[in-house]
Amino acid sequence: MTAANIPDDDVLLEILFRVSTDVADLLRCALTCKRWCALVADPAFLRRRWPDNACHPLSLLGFFVQQRRTQEDNAELFAGGLYDDMDTEARQPPFFVPAQPPRPRQPLGDRRRFLSSFVTDVPAFQLDGAKPLAARHGLLLVRLDRGSTANSNSVHLAVCDPLAGTCDVLPPLNCPVSCISCAILTGSDYCSSSDGRPQQRRPARGLSTFFTVQTIVGYTCWNDHHVCDLYTFSSAKPRWSAPRRCFSAWLHGKGGFMMPMWNRTGIVRRGTTHWLAAYLSSDRTPSKYHTFNVNIETGHVSLTEVTIPVSAPAHQLSATGYGWPMLSVAADGALTLYHVSREAGLPRLDIWTRRGDDGEEESETLCWLRVGVFDLKVLGDNWLSVRMWLGEKSGTMLILDEPAGRLHRFDRETGVAEDVTSFFKVSLHLTAVPMEIDWPALFLSRLGRHLC
Repeated sequence: MTAANIPDDDVLLEILFRVSTDVADLLRCALTCKRWCALVADPAFLRRRWPDNACHPLSLLGFFVQQRRTQEDNAELFAGGLYDDMDTEARQPPFFVPAQPPRPRQPLGDRRRFLSSFVTDVPAFQLDGAKPLAARHGLLLVRLDRGSTANSNSVHLAVCDPLAGTCDVLPPLNCPVSCISCAILTGSDYCSSSDGRPQQRRPARGLSTFFTVQTIVGYTCWNDHHVCDLYTFSSAKPRWSAPRRCFSAWLHGKGGFMMPMWNRTGIVRRGTTHWLAAYLSSDRTPSKYHTFNVNIETGHVSLTEVTIPVSAPAHQLSATGYGWPMLSVAADGALTLYHVSREAGLPRLDIWTRRGDDGEEESETLCWLRVGVFDLKVLGDNWLSVRMWLGEKSGTMLILDEPAGRLHRFDRETGVAEDVTSFFKVSLHLTAVPMEIDWPALFLSRLGRHLC
């Protein structure tokens, strides 16, 4: 029986639903004919396949990674027609690596996907050497190579939407720069003061979607004095704001604040962006953690003490991100810290949650409670530093033992850590940026013209 000979849509929908256990097969079915395509693309079918309260992930977790080309990469880029004339020694675009077990048929194929294969409205070579910085709500922020290596007086950024296939190149941020840390905001982060609903915001002409990029720029000036300034860019008014000094940064011989500028992003929560900072004494010994807070609407900045023990030694707690806890947002919206430290010589993961939060960073009722303690014996006795990532929607937690090159998926319910290093064709490193691709949105983007 052919597709056209199945008279009852309900029967056909049930067949498609059973096929949907394999996402790749469902996509192939949807491309069979316009009737099947319309049925699969129906919002009711997509909600049934991926309900909001599903125990299985609604999205595909993976990483955007930057590394130098191999001969395999060169052959792939040439074969894909992305380049007519290419320097084989040049840097390549970032690529997406799914964080899933190997299967015969992956929805995105069994190979890495270059960012230039998702994004089609900019020349592919513009993304060569681009460094992924942050990903949130389906948007990926990258630092273009011409700004990151050519000089230390400018920052060149671009915001990519892999599903929509768009890339918005921001105007250069001209300022002294040694390192940067960024956060991405979308329209859902801005709420109307009257009814609390997200405001409808439109991008300026020439930009594809509304977004805001908050960038903390760090640089070192006289006498080893490290300075941090905050800049903001909105696609509604496509220009960078004037700099705003973040805090009294660390000064040689006097102490001050330090942030993990590399490999960390701001956490957006209830109208505020949070970064983690620490106060260091004159000899660089950390004494207290703080959150550095930026109000999304007003731009007001503040520091709030984090009342948890600082166990990292001075040589570990550095601007590279080694030794720092990971700041995140729990399912109930509470600020959460994940901190790996030594206990009797072995690594241990402590989970802390902030309570007494009434929406005010200066509230006297704020306190941090330890809500979980887990042994990480899987890291072994010789671990030096780790990096943690947490899926934005799925909640999947991955822990990288960077010197050993081993990656572990950690179950926060059972405390079990599974070695998933073999899931990846490449070795992840500290600069990898996690991103989750929403399955329904992926389907709609892949069906494209077949919906017409």
